[in-house]
Amino acid sequence: MAVVGIRGVKGGSGASLLATNLGIALAAREPCLLIDLHARLGYDDLLLDLTVEKSWQDLLPVAGEITQHHLELTLAHHESGLWFLAAPDREERQPKLDIMVNLWKDLAGRFSWLLLDLPHAQIHVAQSVIPLIDVLLIVSTLDPPALRSANRIVDTLPDDLVPKTALVLNQITRDHPAHPASVAASIGLPLTAVLPLDAPAVARQVHFGRPCVGDPDSSYGQAVGHLAARLMDTGVGSRAAMGIAVEEKESGRANNQEEQG
Repeated sequence: MAVVGIRGVKGGSGASLLATNLGIALAAREPCLLIDLHARLGYDDLLLDLTVEKSWQDLLPVAGEITQHHLELTLAHHESGLWFLAAPDREERQPKLDIMVNLWKDLAGRFSWLLLDLPHAQIHVAQSVIPLIDVLLIVSTLDPPALRSANRIVDTLPDDLVPKTALVLNQITRDHPAHPASVAASIGLPLTAVLPLDAPAVARQVHFGRPCVGDPDSSYGQAVGHLAARLMDTGVGSRAAMGIAVEEKESGRANNQEEQG
């Protein structure tokens, strides 16, 4: 069992797109459950072209005592083999933290991979899953507001989560003036994936729910497939699995400043 969290640095970073495609890539080899944790704001079901009637909120009353029948009533199944648990479209009231923790633990024990599409806010939800995370993937584009947000997120990560955190850079073009490795060094995270700009394939998924990894001609889908293979083949949580090791944040910033000078 491995738990992978995916968090965008801001809206539009591509975290949900990565979560849905990575989930399908992992499910091709081992049982995988993707959970959309964006209460009231989730749309992973649209990216997967799934019709859902239940959400993880419906499982909270039986947290810690989930049966196969409960799963059959709440989980959606994508044609790729990926299992999916949708975000609630409303929050009746904020559940107790220990109940939420019990729910994630129960679900994690039933699948080889538990993939969490994490919200930007909703701190209560994030707090409940952080203790379970084996790898946290921070997804950012290369625009200055996104990179500033990435730095702020790293500064606020719990100390025990920092060694498990890696950077994914999204919407990257070959002619971009910033070098991905230098950007990762300035933030102080291992660079685990560089996802290319692939407008046609991304548009087909956004508008029609056709995942990029299902398109053999999609450069984005191929890059996500490589990331999935790295996570599965080299061991979740290891530095090798997360990609290029970089210096600590302070020295990384200093090196980047020297390059710019």
